[in-house]
Amino acid sequence: MIPFAAIVRELPASIPFVGPEAVERRTGHPFEIRAGANESAFGASPSAAKAMRAAIERVSRDGDPRGRDLRAALSAAARPRAPEAHGPPRQPRPPVTSMWAPVQ
Repeated sequence: MIPFAAIVRELPASIPFVGPEAVERRTGHPFEIRAGANESAFGASPSAAKAMRAAIERVSRDGDPRGRDLRAALSAAARPRAPEAHGPPRQPRPPVTSMWAPVQ
């Protein structure tokens, strides 16, 4: 095994997450930028703000626990727009009987 540097060896097995609000309350100082909190210093984009305003009447409803509509939208957005976007189709590979050699 490769020996780790002391800084790595001395890390605890886990570190509990402490939210930025708890740190601000404990220190008495608000963060100027909360980049580690997955927040944007630029605010919401205009298109996100428009979508939130359009959805405000539905926020009290429970969402679909399986996320069907969300998954469908993400899947549609991830699909290539045209078959030629990825070049010519690949030729099929021969079946594999083991991880080492294809069937002859």
